[in-house]
Amino acid sequence: GLEPRLPPPLQALGTWPQPPTTPQQEATLRRIQTDCYNNLAACLLRMEPVNYERVKEYSLKVLEQQPRNAKALYRAGVAAYHLCDYEQAQRCLAQAAQLQPRDTSVKHYLELAESQLSAYWQKEKQLYAGMFK
Repeated sequence: GLEPRLPPPLQALGTWPQPPTTPQQEATLRRIQTDCYNNLAACLLRMEPVNYERVKEYSLKVLEQQPRNAKALYRAGVAAYHLCDYEQAQRCLAQAAQLQPRDTSVKHYLELAESQLSAYWQKEKQLYAGMFK
């Protein structure tokens, strides 16, 4: 709708019924929206400080529509890594690596995530080993 600050006659302009959209128009709108979310995530990764929560949110919105989108998988993985969610980072980055096996950035973050997961499981193993002595 229109801005509530507008005078009442102009507010009425926003109440006209819109014609229904066709399936083709719906698909086009979804594709454009997905592209916008993907571009937003890319831009947010370049801003300082990086808002990894939003990068992850927008990347996951892309993946809802395009589960095999390598760029969105990479961005979601990078964001998850920086948010210390190493399991999700590893899942997203492993899928991205399957789609883009030569991408060195994907490989780099996948190695980082796997290293963090390995360290985590090693600490867990030591913790539980000490409990049963």
